[in-house]
Amino acid sequence: MSTEVRRKLQRAENVQAFSLANPSPNPAYMDDVALLDTLLDEAGVQVQFRATHGKGTTTAKKVARTTLIDVHMVPVVTLARSWASIDPVIAKEIGAVGHRAAEKDLATRATAIVEVAAKAEARFIASGLPADFVVTFREAIAKYEAAVLASNQARAARAGAREELKDIVGKLDEVVGRLNAINLVRFRTNPEALGAWKSALKLLGPVRRPTTASTKAAREAKAGAMAEAKAASA
Repeated sequence: MSTEVRRKLQRAENVQAFSLANPSPNPAYMDDVALLDTLLDEAGVQVQFRATHGKGTTTAKKVARTTLIDVHMVPVVTLARSWASIDPVIAKEIGAVGHRAAEKDLATRATAIVEVAAKAEARFIASGLPADFVVTFREAIAKYEAAVLASNQARAARAGAREELKDIVGKLDEVVGRLNAINLVRFRTNPEALGAWKSALKLLGPVRRPTTASTKAAREAKAGAMAEAKAASA
């Protein structure tokens, strides 16, 4: 959740608290207060969903990837490449595939390797691989593909929730704007209440932009220039 969205939700909660503590006989005002409550509940659902949905799927994908590469692909590729003079066909077929690949290509490469290795299964087993290495290799591929799918689905779902939250925050801004218009007139002769209302509207805390190396260098250069100017004028 972005800082801006978090601050706007906090403002809506402050406005809700103020409005409930200072009800109005205006039906439209109270209808918007009720709408504010509904929208805040919907926002809370989306925030909770984004915080918990698919939690751990990225870690599970990384574990499945590491297992597939280190436990299954690397040993087979290493052995095959060492057979260049003994079994050049296997060495060439598996060595050409290799074990380095991007996420979208890893399962395809792993499948190509295990299918070639299965043709020389006895040789690999005689060289020290487990008797069931082909079976476990294929299982590792399936687990990796399942982990990638789960991670992608979770990411897509969280992205959808993020867009839904943005839409809700937009609606909250509209409601707060309507309440503000009413309260500016309502409290025009009551400075204390008007001040409390304006305080509830404030977005607390500045939105801080990430400090990059370039902005940091620019700030340091500006500070240095100011120091030199000050020294020159002394």
